[in-house]
Amino acid sequence: MLATTIETFLYENRAVHGVVEFTVSPGIVRLHLVPWAGPQVHTYAVFGDARLTYVESYPDEQKPLDPPWDVIGFDCDDLGGGRWGFCLHCDVIEWGFEATWPVVSRAGASQ
Repeated sequence: MLATTIETFLYENRAVHGVVEFTVSPGIVRLHLVPWAGPQVHTYAVFGDARLTYVESYPDEQKPLDPPWDVIGFDCDDLGGGRWGFCLHCDVIEWGFEATWPVVSRAGASQ
């Protein structure tokens, strides 16, 4: 399966990632991703001018809704005017939001 534009941008050809932190505040979505295997490069993405459009959860008695979450897929659509639609689909929750393209920083293993 081919990686989406946002997955390629965030993962940089690293292994499958997990979400260890996802926070929403007025106009901002912050995402902290870590690969489950390989070099432990922490990726921090800040999506500005953000607006949450939906949240859908898939409760499971064996797994709480709190992170970490396995990322199943991360999709994006160019909405024009510098705005993007994002869908972050994880094992127990899915987040939909609109925002500008994220500003990313990384920390951890040498890149």
